[in-house]
Amino acid sequence: IPTALTKLSDPSKISNAKYDIALDVSIASIPEQLKSIFLSTLETSGRQALESGPEPENEAGKVARDVTINAAIAAMNAIVIDGDRLTLGVDVDAKSRLAALDLGITGKANTDLAKAMTAYGKTQPMFASIGSDSAPLRMVVSYPTTGIADQLSEVIEASRATINEQIEADERLDDDKDREAAKGLAGRLLDITKATVKTGSMHSGIVLEEGGKGKVRVIGGAKVADGNEAGKLLDDVIKLSKENPDLAKVKVDVAKQGTARIHAVTADQNEDTLKYFGDEPGHLAFRSDSLWGAIGGDNLVALKKALDAKPAARTALSPISFQVKPGALFLLMEKDDQDLLERAKEVAGKPGDKLNVDIAPVSNGAKLRVEFGIDLLQLAEFEDEEESDK
Repeated sequence: IPTALTKLSDPSKISNAKYDIALDVSIASIPEQLKSIFLSTLETSGRQALESGPEPENEAGKVARDVTINAAIAAMNAIVIDGDRLTLGVDVDAKSRLAALDLGITGKANTDLAKAMTAYGKTQPMFASIGSDSAPLRMVVSYPTTGIADQLSEVIEASRATINEQIEADERLDDDKDREAAKGLAGRLLDITKATVKTGSMHSGIVLEEGGKGKVRVIGGAKVADGNEAGKLLDDVIKLSKENPDLAKVKVDVAKQGTARIHAVTADQNEDTLKYFGDEPGHLAFRSDSLWGAIGGDNLVALKKALDAKPAARTALSPISFQVKPGALFLLMEKDDQDLLERAKEVAGKPGDKLNVDIAPVSNGAKLRVEFGIDLLQLAEFEDEEESDK
């Protein structure tokens, strides 16, 4: 142990010339005994916190809770046991006024951790083309499910039982025929979800941008194993509940784009929804590999454009990426706070109007990167010192 600790305390082992401030630690050099003690303590604490927490309301909640804690413990075990290096770096560029925080982890070659990270790195984001780099907010999430498909399927099956119990107790359903029909529809939805998990990867994306007439527009999409079946499912839900006034507001097949069926949805509108999104109906689109939704200004035109966009064969966008331009976002969303709007105008449109979070693949590992403009601090309203002393 003393020899290993000496290695860890050597300044040359925790320096990294790529960053202004860095910590580079060899996980592989940590003694096995210390790893074992750490993991045992971590698992015990996690189990105790689980037992002392509130009891889930149903079986689906219980299974989801157990799967989550077990997955977290398994992930930590993989990092500690199979991990090679942990790197923490902080970099500040005074010229561009951008700062970045990196947290990277690599696994020992040929370990399950390294293989999982490699699989993540090979994941091509299905929705990388959604929106643009100039959008005030864009999020893309893609990840392989090969290592977690069984656990997710377990949660889905537990949800099936719970949903069936809730349908049985629903007093709004008149008879057993209606209940069985509702169970069938719910089961089909869960089957689509389960089949999607088993495809080997999950993909989704969403963009928030300025639409027509200065209104907010939101477009989102998600991969499904059988989008055509999902579209048929909606048709059957509408048929079953044709007397429901809410579902009566869905107009099917109002448009078509390529192979995608597009339906219009008119939701209840209040003062806030009209202020931000306008009075246009939203739209749902179904095609063989995905389902989409859009609301806000000129959302149908934008949805059609998104459906036509061809995913790039290769992209610099990480499989998991969250991009925000806070200044531009405030200018679009804020309607009343004039002081905040003035501060937002000072940073919007500039290179420093950036808050990006992504998980980028690296050799045998992945790196969490947080990048932001230093001038974004101007958006925060600091209380005057003299006022705070009163």
